[in-house]
Amino acid sequence: MREACVQVGAPADLIQVIEKPSLLKTQELMQQADLIIATGGAGMVKAAYSSGTPAYGVGVGNAVHVVDETADLDDAANTIAAAKKFD
Repeated sequence: MREACVQVGAPADLIQVIEKPSLLKTQELMQQADLIIATGGAGMVKAAYSSGTPAYGVGVGNAVHVVDETADLDDAANTIAAAKKFD
């Protein structure tokens, strides 16, 4: 994943993986992050919102899409719509 990030011009550290996860490690990562995108059960979303870090959260089976001011809006809309059709 790190190599793929670099290939498209994104920072290699954009994606973080906790190889031996624990509640304490997850809480620490959420507190140190700039932004949290959380998907899953209510507990995960609540933890993200309670971390003190800006967070977007959705329930199981849903996806969060973040579109910033540099995006091509037509491309972003088409890509998001295609992803939802695929699901």
